[in-house]
Amino acid sequence: MDLSFWIAGADNPPQRLAASLDSLDLMLRGLLLAPQAQ
Repeated sequence: MDLSFWIAGADNPPQRLAASLDSLDLMLRGLLLAPQAQ
């Protein structure tokens, strides 16, 4: 995952940044919850 790609390819930077932050948040939650699920 490359954050600079998201920012460089953004037609609407604030909306694109918000979407990337949401996906990053989901990924971090997945990483935190995964060890507990095992």
